[in-house]
Amino acid sequence: QYISWMTVCDGGLLFDTTLLSVQEYDSQLDITFSSLEEYNHEESYQEFGLPQGYFCIAIRSYGDPICLSNHDSKVYLWDCEQGEFDTIWESFFDFLTDEVDTAIELITNEDLEPIPIKMNGEMKNEKIDIYWCNDNCNGFRTYRMW
Repeated sequence: QYISWMTVCDGGLLFDTTLLSVQEYDSQLDITFSSLEEYNHEESYQEFGLPQGYFCIAIRSYGDPICLSNHDSKVYLWDCEQGEFDTIWESFFDFLTDEVDTAIELITNEDLEPIPIKMNGEMKNEKIDIYWCNDNCNGFRTYRMW
């Protein structure tokens, strides 16, 4: 699921989580991103206190890594301070769904205000529909985001 996602979305900011990118720099947008290479080496793993066998795919705004395991298809949130996994999602899509659901709740409660996106030098603040297929593609969820 993660590899499929990366063919569509190579990193970026997803609310309070930075999805790590393959490339560090996007010349079209003139933006530098946090990369997979930046966080996936022995020094970072030691700094996080992360056990062996995990691969960082994202970083929370407060610095905890979100990882995949080479043993299963679950997604793990590592709590650096506690030295243990805080949250485990059954799949990458479950992780993404949780992120979007959290953002929708924050927007609905007016605790989070969507920010305009700059594209090709123009500010965009248009609403778009996101159609989300669940793991078995037997149902879709529709979100109205801006």
